[in-house]
Amino acid sequence: IPTQTKQFSLQHIQLYSRRISLVLYIFPVKSSLPFLLSAQKMVKNSSVLINFSILGEIEVTNENVQDLLIAGDMIELREVVEICTDHLVRQLEPSNAIGIFRFAADHNCMLLREAALCFVCTNFVQVNNFIL
Repeated sequence: IPTQTKQFSLQHIQLYSRRISLVLYIFPVKSSLPFLLSAQKMVKNSSVLINFSILGEIEVTNENVQDLLIAGDMIELREVVEICTDHLVRQLEPSNAIGIFRFAADHNCMLLREAALCFVCTNFVQVNNFIL
């Protein structure tokens, strides 16, 4: 299971903790917003993000990567977005490249979008076999 460790100052921890608290208290009230995570995912992902903001460690899996990327982007945790982007780039294969491209385009993840597009162009024949 990929884990990345990073050292943070007390100021970073305080800033990230405030951002996470803000999201937890404000966003669930506005549940009609289309990009919000379900309450269960929000609680689970918030604990992962709080752990990251305190310890500098995060567990990114194929099951949580998309939700963590969205949540990290929402609360401006650039490091989480970068880690999730790297994870998705490593997972690119002909069967999922178009889905990852669409996800990246929908969430304005330009680096991931470009990586997926490059993968599709480089492996067009194999990707095309999954479309048909």
